Amino acid sequence: MVENGKLYDILWTPDFTEDLFEAVTYITEELGSPMAAQALFDGVCDQLDSRRAMPTSAATKTGKDGTMRYIVTYKNWDVYYVIEGDSIKAIGLKHHLQAGGRGTLPREHGPEHSG
Repeated sequence: MVENGKLYDILWTPDFTEDLFEAVTYITEELGSPMAAQALFDGVCDQLDSRRAMPTSAATKTGKDGTMRYIVTYKNWDVYYVIEGDSIKAIGLKHHLQAGGRGTLPREHGPEHSG
């Protein structure tokens, strides 16, 4: 089933891009596992792509600013996004062991942090 009969575009904010770049760099350089880093990158992209038809079919959490955030998981990583118009806007990526645990971002995101 496709919501509203369309596929949503996927956009990456600068914060999400930075989060993903830092995770991939850490796994590649510090852990010495470029294959695992590539798997993380591909898995996160696949999770977002799988929501294009039904972006609201994910867990939700309301941010401190009242913005509804959607959360999908790839292994031990949470991918956060918001829906704006016809777009899924990826706003953050966080490992489950990062401060605050699952469902919280290292920084609060809202529309004003869009890129």
